[in-house]
Amino acid sequence: MLGAIKILVVVAFVGVIMVVVILLFTFNYMRHKKAVQKRILAKKQLCDGQSCWNLAEHLEKLPGVFSEHELQQCRVRAFKQGFAPALEFFAGKPDPSSDTDFFGKEWFEFVSKVAQHNLNEGFYQQGRCYEDGKGVEHNMSKAIECWKTAANLRDPLSQWSLGVCYEHGLGTSKDLVQAYVWLSLSAKSFKPAENDRYDLAFMLDKSQHQEANRLIEQKNLMTPGESSANEAIQTV
Repeated sequence: MLGAIKILVVVAFVGVIMVVVILLFTFNYMRHKKAVQKRILAKKQLCDGQSCWNLAEHLEKLPGVFSEHELQQCRVRAFKQGFAPALEFFAGKPDPSSDTDFFGKEWFEFVSKVAQHNLNEGFYQQGRCYEDGKGVEHNMSKAIECWKTAANLRDPLSQWSLGVCYEHGLGTSKDLVQAYVWLSLSAKSFKPAENDRYDLAFMLDKSQHQEANRLIEQKNLMTPGESSANEAIQTV
């Protein structure tokens, strides 16, 4: 009888330990997941601000194609994202926060028009609209398609977006090699991507590193847009 009680006590104790371990693991996992989501959200905000600001600068070089109002809307969106050059631009001027009337469908139609001029920012912003479901139905596959187009034109913001999607399996199957490739390419001119690339490097084994480096070298040798053209030919 005493032996049976001891066994029950041991079993109960082991059970409690297992529950505690599971709870701790779940807590740490959720905390890590929340931290990752917060980090991604902050970088998306930075990307959006930089993209809108760059877009305004590029549209200025297409006189007669886009209105001053459209250029101003790009600047205001960059301001709302807290992008430093936009904050400096509006310093000492009336707060432009209420001056944005490009929302939803209007913004999507605008960036689609920009994409027709083969500007990276147009494709990037199209992807963001598809990702957020703003102005168009949520569709991660189309978001990734837009980002691939711009990424192959060497847009670092779209390259970072692709890297995040492949790393976390967002809208596509998880592929750490592809994630490392795109984050590495992005980090060349978008410094915030370097931290993501560095963290991911520890998750790859030797063969994955070799394959990633081969793909990076291959993409570096391509002219902008060549990869997209090859993909289009292969699908015919």
